[in-house]
Amino acid sequence: MSAVHEILFEGGAQTIVHVPIARVSSATVEIVDVNVGEGSTEREILALGAATVDGLNLTTAADAGPEELSPFEIAVSSSAGATVGTTYAIIGADGQYELFRCAGVSAGLLVAGAALSARYESGASVRGVQLSATFPLAAAANEQLYREDRPLRAIWRYTIGGQGVASHEQIRVVAQRYSQQYLTSAEAELRSCWADVVKELSPRANALRDIISAAAEDVEVKLLKRQIDAGQLLSSKHGHKAVVAAALLLIAKSGSAPQTLSPQEFLDVMKEDYVGVLHDLSRGLAPRGEVEVERESDQATAIHSRRYRAVTVRS
Repeated sequence: MSAVHEILFEGGAQTIVHVPIARVSSATVEIVDVNVGEGSTEREILALGAATVDGLNLTTAADAGPEELSPFEIAVSSSAGATVGTTYAIIGADGQYELFRCAGVSAGLLVAGAALSARYESGASVRGVQLSATFPLAAAANEQLYREDRPLRAIWRYTIGGQGVASHEQIRVVAQRYSQQYLTSAEAELRSCWADVVKELSPRANALRDIISAAAEDVEVKLLKRQIDAGQLLSSKHGHKAVVAAALLLIAKSGSAPQTLSPQEFLDVMKEDYVGVLHDLSRGLAPRGEVEVERESDQATAIHSRRYRAVTVRS
């Protein structure tokens, strides 16, 4: 039992995903509360039914593998249906295959999160392998499951090579956290808008995700030092912006930089940007139509301020 699924308390019905070691044609999933032993009539089954098998089926348009110019790139006839963060299998004509996590998608091209280990000739298949199921809305809103941190389990059942498999994975109902809810969108934004600096990171599959998670924790810690509960802020648009800025600062500290700036210039810019975004997030922005001014001078500006309101003289 390796994976742990974190379900956001009061986050509505949510998808859980399982990655088998090979593609399967069908599967079932059972979500149970294991607070009561197996076989007991009191053991609660939260969900039971067929799991959804990712149906992606693409064909490569060029050779791919460690001997190519980029061992991360997989050219395909069409990339329709492929998504960043999803695990796929590339399968050669001889049946050889390997799983890879998709780190980038563009027209006719997939980018693997780690270098491919074997060579695949043009015409190989890229197939979906992930299984998915829905964690029920009612269970996600069950305060008892959250407060007591009740032990829940997803049991995925399928067949590989004629052998039945029952894979058990833990489920926990937790408070909402940025790193769980928005990590994928932050990764997609960084890969899209900052591709030139992201590509210099370690080729390790989860390198960028680890940086984003560390960035979210840094934002949370800094907000807590200001006695601000980060839970709601991190799930906002401004919270997302702060985490992306923190991630870029960590990337800059590693020595990466866009071609237009030196590493030191990029570091200085990212430091200033992160401080500014964090400041706005922690103090709040002035409502539309109002300006904040200094207490003594009435000049527009910043930390210790009051809202300026026009004075009306009545006769």
